[in-house]
Amino acid sequence: MTKILLVEDDANICTAVRLLLEQENWEVEEAASAEEGVAQFTDDTDLILLDLMLPQMDGFEFCKYIRTRSTVPIIILTAREDIADLVQGLTDGADDYVMKPFVPQELMARIQALLRRAESSWPVVKAGKLLGLVSYGDIDIDHKNRKIFRKGEEIVLTHTEGALMAVFLENIGQPVSREHLSEKIWGDKEISTDRLVDIQVSRLRLKLEDDVSSPRYIRTVRKVGYKLAL
Repeated sequence: MTKILLVEDDANICTAVRLLLEQENWEVEEAASAEEGVAQFTDDTDLILLDLMLPQMDGFEFCKYIRTRSTVPIIILTAREDIADLVQGLTDGADDYVMKPFVPQELMARIQALLRRAESSWPVVKAGKLLGLVSYGDIDIDHKNRKIFRKGEEIVLTHTEGALMAVFLENIGQPVSREHLSEKIWGDKEISTDRLVDIQVSRLRLKLEDDVSSPRYIRTVRKVGYKLAL
């Protein structure tokens, strides 16, 4: 059974979201604070819904804490006026966001897309051949086991970062538009925004590049999107 941890201090929102998720027969654990969320988080947690404005330890700190321990999918819940908070939450490691007040169908669509992403595999076939460990400069990619190494050390990617890398690997050397990335990763080119795509690409760059201001591997294609140059 899918297990979702809901970290939210608004009791009304908690009740509404729990009832919505239980309709899918998902197990829901509620935490009214980040401290409670830390205590309730386990390796069996499949996804976290996280409010950013929490008492004491806030959602940003909670997100950073989880990212030092797990790549579990995280969706942040934020008010419409909190754009700066949204950006910070994504930068701290969240995979996606839903604006409050949210439409139930939108929340469910984002959860389902992220759960699918967490279960997806990297492409292991290129030009009809099974790929093993392939080296590109300082980067070694183990396609079969879905692992990436930089200068000999494994890079731990979130599910969203892994999905981005998979799309780039399918289109090595070719420009990939933000719309295509949105459609492939979030399931719908309208479900995402350029800001969301750009932040996730920036996080991936931080893990791959020596100098993010002059990237070697993931390059910006003006007025289009990005390309993986290997």
